[in-house]
Amino acid sequence: MNEYSNIEQKLTEFTRKFYTSEFIKGAILFVSFGLVYLFITLFVEYIFWLNTGFRTVLFWLFILVELFLLYRFLLVPLFKLYGLTKGISFKESSRIIGQHFPEVADKLLNILELKESDLNSSLVLASIEQKSLEIKNIPFAKAIDLKKNRKYIPLLIIPFLVVLMSWVFGIQSSLQESLQRVVNHQTTYQPPAPYSFTILNKELRTIEREAITLEISTEGTVRPEEAKIYYNNQQYYLQRNAEGNFTHTISNPIDNINFYVATDRVTSPLYLVETIKTPTIKNINLSIDYPLYLRRKKEELSNASNIVVPEGSKIKWSVQTKKTETVAFVTSQTRSYFLQKEQGAFEFNKRIKNPLNYQITSSNQELKDYESLSFSVDVIKDEFPQIEVKSNIDSITRGEAMFYGQIADDYGIQKLQLVYYESDNSSQKEKVNLPVTKENIQFFSYEFPKGLQLADGVSYELFFQVYDNDGVNGSKYKKS
Repeated sequence: MNEYSNIEQKLTEFTRKFYTSEFIKGAILFVSFGLVYLFITLFVEYIFWLNTGFRTVLFWLFILVELFLLYRFLLVPLFKLYGLTKGISFKESSRIIGQHFPEVADKLLNILELKESDLNSSLVLASIEQKSLEIKNIPFAKAIDLKKNRKYIPLLIIPFLVVLMSWVFGIQSSLQESLQRVVNHQTTYQPPAPYSFTILNKELRTIEREAITLEISTEGTVRPEEAKIYYNNQQYYLQRNAEGNFTHTISNPIDNINFYVATDRVTSPLYLVETIKTPTIKNINLSIDYPLYLRRKKEELSNASNIVVPEGSKIKWSVQTKKTETVAFVTSQTRSYFLQKEQGAFEFNKRIKNPLNYQITSSNQELKDYESLSFSVDVIKDEFPQIEVKSNIDSITRGEAMFYGQIADDYGIQKLQLVYYESDNSSQKEKVNLPVTKENIQFFSYEFPKGLQLADGVSYELFFQVYDNDGVNGSKYKKS
């Protein structure tokens, strides 16, 4: 029975190759038919936009069909290949082999029939061995040609053609959305609207209290005759223009505005108009510190204005702002910045010696020098002191010579001196301080030669000089 055992082994190898071929064919058919049915499912949902009930049926029907294809084309040949389920019998195998090798068909079938008979005589066993020996060298497995499965490969082209056509007709994204709706079959989806709203503005930004006009268009198979815009708990009709688009102007915006556009059938997404906060100056207070020699109290001005101050005055500007990050003090030649004391409060100090035209500007990260206020400071210069002297020298005939004079200064006299010297030696001057008061205008008199050290027989020349109390530029004087 050794030869018969060899026949059984070859039949077993044939059976394994047979189901290997069936598995290859089944894999090709499973992928092809499975993808085709998937696309059929997606096209049905895409065309009819099914509700949750129908999508649930479509989903489970798809699962059942795919499971059937998996079982029919992959699991059945796989189970039979590994002997998990009963496959074809040796007789069925012999018939298939006989179709490929006609010369062994009858012999192989006769061997199997003799083996299945109840006769165990030595004559029957010898006949089986004899017939088995005759077909010993026939390769049964070659009756299965795996390359013949190539004829099923063109079926794989069908789903790829479907994908290509979806790209050509621009419905690829729509099919993807259909897939999502089928998978999430219990989720409610709204069917696509016949039109949609598009905002045409390049950017939705505006400055606080500066109007912005929204330009809105519709895209789709139809266009609505009217639409409304909703924001700040209010609704307004859009203005339709000649092109069939809409406009709406938002006046005096203060904060960011969320809005959407809607009709009875379509509602747009929520949009945001960003309102840029303006750096504004609420008020400017001035504190004027006068030079000490003027003996004037500090002065506070509640509102900035064009002012006139004495030379050398120190001014402090205190600015209250809103939504401001920097405040600048700008002249024709310089740009300086205020010191921020606290949120919205800025200060700047400057000593004034010359007339000044300046601007105070406010800025933040979005807007530079948005608000610019112009002012001027005029300066009262400390004038030179004035002196006027008269004498009775030309008219006296007897007695002492007298000098009478008036001195004046805008901010008071520091000192009054009599200066005398020998006529031929002007470099050696002597000075005598005369009494003065705090008055701006005062009179004096002097009786010559009181308080002077004079030599007999020497000619003298003299004059008076008065000094003011200028604490900025230094004391100035004027001679008689």
